[in-house]
Amino acid sequence: MNTSPSLLGATDLLSIANGLIEAIWMAAAALPDQDQTDAIQLVCNTAKNRVSEAVEIIDAVRKGGLS
Repeated sequence: MNTSPSLLGATDLLSIANGLIEAIWMAAAALPDQDQTDAIQLVCNTAKNRVSEAVEIIDAVRKGGLS
């Protein structure tokens, strides 16, 4: 099965997004207010989970598991 360049591009973009989320998470750790740090890191964790779910869907589509 040929892999669609658009699916590969989407996976690459999601990988970049994961890196940006990680950078935000690390920057939040430097905040002096622990409540703010916790809130931002919680949002980052949620975003990272959603990106991972999207990558899993793309992988399934690429393998012919979804349409």
